[in-house]
Amino acid sequence: DCLDRSAAASILTEGTESYGILHAPLRNLTESKWLPVCMDTLDHITAHVGCVSMGFDGGWVAKTRTGNFVGVNAVCRKGMEYQTLLACQEESSSATDCSQVPEVQCYTNCEPLLELTLSPTGVALVAVKGAD
Repeated sequence: DCLDRSAAASILTEGTESYGILHAPLRNLTESKWLPVCMDTLDHITAHVGCVSMGFDGGWVAKTRTGNFVGVNAVCRKGMEYQTLLACQEESSSATDCSQVPEVQCYTNCEPLLELTLSPTGVALVAVKGAD
C-alpha cells in the first residue's frame, strides 16, 4: 500500500477504502465526532481536500445520497487543495441538518515499485509493489 493514512483528517464510510460518504471531524467539539459533509456546501474542491487529507492524490463527488442526515458544512475554496476539512469549516461550525451527502471517489497515482532479486539458482525475480 503506497498510502499513509495514519493521520487522516477525514474518513469515508459505507463504501470501500477509496469510495464512500465523506466525513469530517466537527471543529468545535472537544471529543472526536465524525459527521458527513453536507452536499449543500460540498463541491469537487472539497471532495479533493477530503481525499488528499486521507493520503490520496485527489478525488471528486461521484454521486449524491439523499436522506435525513446530521452533518457538517465545509467549504474549501481554490487554493486550499492541500488543507484539511477542518480548515474549510467556519470557526463557529456546529452539527446541522442536511438532506444530501456526497459519495466521493478518491484516487491515487502511486508509482509502482519494482523489486528485483535473484533466486538461489540465479534466476531474476521481479515483484511489483504499490501499484493500484
